[in-house]
Amino acid sequence: MATPISQLKASAAELAARIVGAGLLVWNETTKRWHGGDGVTVGGVAMARYDERNDGALGYVQRVETDAINHVDASDSGKVIIGNRATAITFNLASAATLGAGFVAIFKNINTGAMTIVPDGVEEIDGGNAAITVPNGTSLILKGNGTHFRTYLSNVDVTGIAINGAPALIGANLADTDKLGVYDASAAGLASIVVSELVAGIFKTARKITNAYFLSSFRLWDAADATKGLAFSLTGISTATVRTITMPDADIDLGKLSLKNGGLIALSGTSIELTGIPADVQRVFLDLSVAASVAAALELTIGDSSGILTSGYSGTRSAVGASTVGSGNLLSTAITWTSSTSQHPGLFVFTRQSGNLWKVSGSCSYSAPGINLLNAMCSGLTGPLSRIKLSTGSAATLSGTAKVWWEF
Repeated sequence: MATPISQLKASAAELAARIVGAGLLVWNETTKRWHGGDGVTVGGVAMARYDERNDGALGYVQRVETDAINHVDASDSGKVIIGNRATAITFNLASAATLGAGFVAIFKNINTGAMTIVPDGVEEIDGGNAAITVPNGTSLILKGNGTHFRTYLSNVDVTGIAINGAPALIGANLADTDKLGVYDASAAGLASIVVSELVAGIFKTARKITNAYFLSSFRLWDAADATKGLAFSLTGISTATVRTITMPDADIDLGKLSLKNGGLIALSGTSIELTGIPADVQRVFLDLSVAASVAAALELTIGDSSGILTSGYSGTRSAVGASTVGSGNLLSTAITWTSSTSQHPGLFVFTRQSGNLWKVSGSCSYSAPGINLLNAMCSGLTGPLSRIKLSTGSAATLSGTAKVWWEF
């Protein structure tokens, strides 16, 4: 009968106190596994059991968690750690030293909750002492070296399932600080860009955007004062209709495209100056409802910033009454016409001919059914027209109203 081979047996405590000789096998009665001796290692080298086999593959063993708070220790090395929670789920890492220099694990988020990996104390992940997130549908590999950690992304998850399944950022949810992944051609690598920089970057240099369409909420803002904006209203356009604005080959100031109202002024005293006329106007309208305290000839003169022009007037005036017609040349000192003690309407148009040379044409009623008609030229201004003076030329006083309009 063959003699059975007897092997050594010991408890875990006994093994921990002895060095197993080289080539010897010792059965650990506590853990139920073999230890091989190398003549150096205390307790020998423990051998893996068949029922604990990993086949050497990262992620062969899976750990699925649904609790809000979870902990990661050295026994999780080599595992796929899966977060499966509809609300926030956190994995707190043991210290890098505790996890060991060879720690590596896969983290995957398979539910809709925000998944966070939190380092221990001041330890760093990818150079920063901050928690990292694993978005829904994504995974990452976390590798430790005993002092800190690095992450390695799964490109398939990031570009495919994660992007397609991630919540859409629309409207107010899209923040200026949200980031987009881009390929940096100059550096030949991946980079991130925040939304505000992307939008600003589009217009930093001259670029043409083909077939660009904007909603009517589109705004233009002043670069120096962001509270000053320009809005567009298209509500007056008929349905299914496109209107076109054609730009002329010229610089345009929209503020000069319409008549400007200088305001209504009450007439009083023997004369009044109507001021505030912009320097670059091309046409000025003087709208009168005027009377004098006694019948007198009214005088109209123009001026610039240096004062009223008292010479350089020429032209003709006609007075048409019920049965009479009279005409004559104007004085060189002013444009004059007959007035009455009751208010009568009048309208005078001043047109810039060239430089500071102005033409005046107009009419004004007087005692019914009379009317004054006149045409005049005004030369001699040394600067742009800025004022118009209305006077009785006597002790008579004015009453009524005047309004000045102008266009560029």
